[in-house]
Amino acid sequence: MEKALAYEDSLMKVMQWEPLKDGLSISRFGDIGFKTSYVVSRESITTYRTSFGCCNEGQPFKDIIDISTFKQIGGDWAWGGYFKDKNHIYHYFGNSGGGNFYIVDEVDNKTFEIINNCYGRDKNHIYDMRFGLMNNIDSKVFKILPNKSICIAKYKNVYYRNNEQLDAEAMKDPVTKKAIKELDKYILKTKPLRN
Repeated sequence: MEKALAYEDSLMKVMQWEPLKDGLSISRFGDIGFKTSYVVSRESITTYRTSFGCCNEGQPFKDIIDISTFKQIGGDWAWGGYFKDKNHIYHYFGNSGGGNFYIVDEVDNKTFEIINNCYGRDKNHIYDMRFGLMNNIDSKVFKILPNKSICIAKYKNVYYRNNEQLDAEAMKDPVTKKAIKELDKYILKTKPLRN
């Protein structure tokens, strides 16, 4: 493990990474990367990811990302989040293997927005902050509390915490139960009256 840490330290010094913006850094060789870490024998090793995909096997960031318009729009680099530039929406999914940073293909860039700390949406889809696209969820029917810290949502008659459907057992949890009650009250209060 000591050898790995020494290698990591020497690599960072050789590459001379400098912060750029919103989590991105630039090396002395002009590579664009973001600082992430992976776990080896319970030790966290810092590295810089420089290309798309889970293992740096894709196109280099410097060939795709427009640095002048790049910005973080929701979430964070550790758990999961969304970023954008003039051309793309990007998603980062953090994990013990260093995470995955990719271009969100199915998104409508013009209508994509972050709706709270847990979710984003475009005109057709809902996106979980950590796991990305939630399949078969219509963004027009998906309901959340405007409170940014509560990750409870409702789609038709099903409740979600992040991207997971809540079962009867999970809904017994006092904190979850309270959040569901608040969400239902909010939905009822904001429902348009029918003639």
